[in-house]
Amino acid sequence: MAKSTKPEQKNEEKITNSIKIDGEDYNLEGASDVARQALNSLQFAERKIAQLRGEMSLATTARTGFINILKNELKK
Repeated sequence: MAKSTKPEQKNEEKITNSIKIDGEDYNLEGASDVARQALNSLQFAERKIAQLRGEMSLATTARTGFINILKNELKK
């Protein structure tokens, strides 16, 4: 998993100076356009994974509720 180091900047603007991947730090200063694009894609993928985990949790909770309703109704 990758973790970015982001120092505080004025106007809450954050600039990523380094990233940790598999326990190793990588400096992003002077990184190529390809590296920056890959970082942006990685960050997008991580946000999407977090969103999907939240949706999975919600769906799992709903599923449990529907199972309980169904079991109670079928016992009648």
